[in-house]
Amino acid sequence: MAHIKATNTPPAKVLKNFAALMFFILGMAALNAKTAAWKGPEQFVLINGIDMEYNWAAIREHFGPMEGKKIAVGGAFIVYCFERDENFLEEEIREHLKQAQENVLPVLVQLDTITFMTARPDLWNWWDESKPGYNPENVSNVEWTGWSPKDAVKIGWLNWGRQIRLHPMPNLASPQYRAESERLLKRYMNVVKEWHDALPADKK
Repeated sequence: MAHIKATNTPPAKVLKNFAALMFFILGMAALNAKTAAWKGPEQFVLINGIDMEYNWAAIREHFGPMEGKKIAVGGAFIVYCFERDENFLEEEIREHLKQAQENVLPVLVQLDTITFMTARPDLWNWWDESKPGYNPENVSNVEWTGWSPKDAVKIGWLNWGRQIRLHPMPNLASPQYRAESERLLKRYMNVVKEWHDALPADKK
């Protein structure tokens, strides 16, 4: 005969946990059904480029139509969110998505708020009052090489096969930097979401 162990767990909590488990099971069932119905490619090969490169027509011309193929070749592009004017970058994203859709190619959007800070001296210029964006408080928005503000950096660099000089790299824990990153990421992700939501069902 089975024995039931008594517990002190409140009934409301038991019901809540049971409901959460049922939602999980139903969600997994729906996901499996959706996956089983998927008729698209099984793998994707994405050719990476920068935001100013529009290779969509060339990819389709070289590799042919992707419809019905198990391996689909498409494109990926990187948007450096603080590199140029945000309105300009939003239009670039829209143009990439438009061309990807016109050429019926898979697309990956990559958003980078770390590498290039060119357009945002208001976040990093803490030392040169003759230049745009000057604010001594920006010392909190950049990396330090030590434990005090006097160790704040004025330059950064990349080693991409050669040294590439940059503006100061951001302090990833800075509240101001994080707030601006979140704002831009939401703005650009909403562009992608709106585009995706408007796609025909067979293109999603």
